[in-house]
Amino acid sequence: MTYFDTIFKNMRNKDLNAIKEWIHPDYIFVADFEMLTKDDWLNMTEKNFRDGTVTLHNNAKCLLENEHLVVFEQTFVREGQLILSINTTHFRDGKPWRTIINRVPIEE
Repeated sequence: MTYFDTIFKNMRNKDLNAIKEWIHPDYIFVADFEMLTKDDWLNMTEKNFRDGTVTLHNNAKCLLENEHLVVFEQTFVREGQLILSINTTHFRDGKPWRTIINRVPIEE
């Protein structure tokens, strides 16, 4: 199974235990102007799972994957605006180590 497939499966299944076991102890999450530690991100993800907030959409498409990196994009509507989200996750020791997300409004 590829890294992208594992990310997609664990998020779709809301398998927080599998995610906790997989991500690197030094994991950092950056989205736009927000930076979260591993524990902060896990707490936010757990809340999103409980609230039913969708963070990984069915239209997510892997653009690049190798042993060190996964880059994928997805589009969704946020606050009435169509958004292109580009996710770049770097791996260390076979585990997600850094995730950086850039969200770009799409003009229709």
